[in-house]
Amino acid sequence: DGCVTGAVNRPAALLKKLKGDLGKIVNDTSTPEGAPDLVAAAKDARFADFLDAVCELQLVDLAGLAPKARTAFIINLYNMMVVHANIQIGVPTGDGQRLAFFNGVRYTLGPHTFSLNELENGILRGNRKPPYHLNKPFAAGDPRLAVVLPVDHRIHFALNCGAKDCPPV
Repeated sequence: DGCVTGAVNRPAALLKKLKGDLGKIVNDTSTPEGAPDLVAAAKDARFADFLDAVCELQLVDLAGLAPKARTAFIINLYNMMVVHANIQIGVPTGDGQRLAFFNGVRYTLGPHTFSLNELENGILRGNRKPPYHLNKPFAAGDPRLAVVLPVDHRIHFALNCGAKDCPPV
């Protein structure tokens, strides 16, 4: 049971709009020095509209996207999810909080939910075991294996986990 019904015919266009809307909120609520003010962003009336609009991602069929389109979609989704989660629940501090953040922040895409860790290590890194984990994100028989992509190490230049040394997006 989702908050929207129907189909998303242009997933990339939907994601571009969502990222743009979130980017405007962050830019408009930044401090005079240019640093994001996450508390102000969370209180911005447009953030509630963003939360409603992001529900449309439930209608995206990842398996229906060609591999290159899926790669671009997942990279952009991941980067947007990090910003969204930083605004909504805060920036993780410490190893335990970071682990909980990347394993706990989830979006529903089609019939499946994906954490940040599953998007990065499950889909984009070919279902490889992430650092400091004992298992691969998707076990044998997991239906999400159908959307796993071959490893392309260039993804690390495009993903922004929210750390100061991550590439700007």
